[in-house]
Amino acid sequence: RNYGQGLPGMGGDEAFREIRRIKPDVRVILMSGFNQENVQAFLDDSGRTRFLHKPFEIDGLLQILRETLESKSLASLHES
Repeated sequence: RNYGQGLPGMGGDEAFREIRRIKPDVRVILMSGFNQENVQAFLDDSGRTRFLHKPFEIDGLLQILRETLESKSLASLHES
């Protein structure tokens, strides 16, 4: 099943798997018109993958970006 746009020659789900294969700890924000249940397989409990339902307001995007960046900053503090 193809969940939207990805890299050239692959869908969003394939791009997500390839990115995670290359860099497993990267933080990802998935944006989709599908509901969260349809992309649940890509989400994990680590907080590294977030979901934003389309269409969305700019405030929603800014909030999830802040939360994602803050969680990365907190994680890097714990690693030091």
